[in-house]
Amino acid sequence: MNLAHEKILKLITDYLKEHPDQRFGQILFNMGINEFRQDKNEEFLLRDIYNDSDDEIVKRIENNIEYIQYQNIIKDKLLKNTFNLEGMTVNERLFATNLMDDFDFYKNKNKKIARYILESIKIDEVSIKKILE
Repeated sequence: MNLAHEKILKLITDYLKEHPDQRFGQILFNMGINEFRQDKNEEFLLRDIYNDSDDEIVKRIENNIEYIQYQNIIKDKLLKNTFNLEGMTVNERLFATNLMDDFDFYKNKNKKIARYILESIKIDEVSIKKILE
């Protein structure tokens, strides 16, 4: 067993301890070990991960764990929001919800989290695609 294997096993073990209610198959998807194909015609077929390196899998797991943890942070920030976001620009919504710095940080580092932030403040899909390109 190499260091990447040990790290993968530790990440899985830690995740299992934090989410004992999840089935093992769910955990493989939630952590990004297994994933569906990105092709829209085959969106419900598993992507073959045979050629993925252990380091790629570790990175994918870490990104997905970060995404899951960050969802709770966003929910907390939105619960504290007392503004009506309707009619505000994207920047006004990010500022009002105290998510501006988070979005600026993640828009280049982790597009999945950046997208989640925009979806959480009710930005439409067309605008999200333009912003994240």
